[in-house]
Amino acid sequence: SNSAQTLSHDGGFFNRLEDDVHKILIREKRREQLTEHNGTDNSPAPEHNQAKYKEVKARNGQLLKMLQEGEMKDKAEILLQVDESQSIKNELTVQVSSLHAALEQERSKVKVLQAELAKYQGGRKGKRNFEPDHCR
Repeated sequence: SNSAQTLSHDGGFFNRLEDDVHKILIREKRREQLTEHNGTDNSPAPEHNQAKYKEVKARNGQLLKMLQEGEMKDKAEILLQVDESQSIKNELTVQVSSLHAALEQERSKVKVLQAELAKYQGGRKGKRNFEPDHCR
């Protein structure tokens, strides 16, 4: 549930980020259209644009780093789960093989015992028919 909350929180963050980027792009397009239409440049000084550019670039770099760290953390967790699942699978495979071998041994014992029982029952029936019982 914790990871689900994190995903929904991160999803909201990225949705807001996407909305903000969309708004900024619309403003820039409008500014360009106004500049083309009026023939004059109402934008701030080039030095100011350069400073803003550096700020945006730095923020984007930080966001990229955060995203990459999040992805690596998710990948690491998934790899741990895969490794754990693989070891459980191997353990279960060994147990199934062992149980299968034990089952085959028991089947063999049952067949031998059934054969002996059939001999014993056949022999007793034969004795009853041909020899009288002296113990009675």
